Amino acid sequence: MHWLARKVIVIDDQQADTMVIISFDIAEETTKEIQIPSCFLEFSHATVEVLGKDLSLSVCVSDIFELWVMKDYGVVDSWTKVLCISQKMENIQIWRTLSYFNKNRETLFSSSRLQGSYYKVTLVSYNLRNKRFRSLHINDMPGNCNAINAETFNGSLVSLNSTA
Repeated sequence: MHWLARKVIVIDDQQADTMVIISFDIAEETTKEIQIPSCFLEFSHATVEVLGKDLSLSVCVSDIFELWVMKDYGVVDSWTKVLCISQKMENIQIWRTLSYFNKNRETLFSSSRLQGSYYKVTLVSYNLRNKRFRSLHINDMPGNCNAINAETFNGSLVSLNSTA
C-alpha cells in the first residue's frame, strides 16, 4: 500500500513542508518513506499508485500534468518522467492515471472535461504517437458519476481462511 503524506522538516529553527510517499508492507507489517522527485516543491494535485509493476506519481503543476515512474523501487534517483501533457489546450483536468502504455501506446486517465460551462467526469485515452486525447464513452455509465477509479487485481490460489 502507498499513500502521500506531508512531512515537516526543521532546518536551523525553520520549518518547511515536503511531500513523501509512505509505503506499508502488509506481509512484514512495516512502513518506509520514499522520496518523491525533488523538482516538486509546489503542485496542485498528486496521486500515487502502482501501474503495472512500477510505483508511479501523477502530478499537476499549473496546467501541466506529469507522470513519473520509479524504475527501481525505493531508489530515489530512479524516478523517470514518462509523460508531460499540457491540459489547458484540451480543456481537461486529469485526476488519475488508470493504465499506461498499452500496445497502441495509449494511456488511460480518469479526468474531468469541460463541457459547456461545467466539468464532467470522464475516461480519456491519450495517444503518445499523435499526442491527442480521446473521450471514451461507456454505455450505461451513470451521468452523475463524480469519480472513476480502477484497481489492480492480482489473483491468488491462497485461501483467506488458511492459517500460516
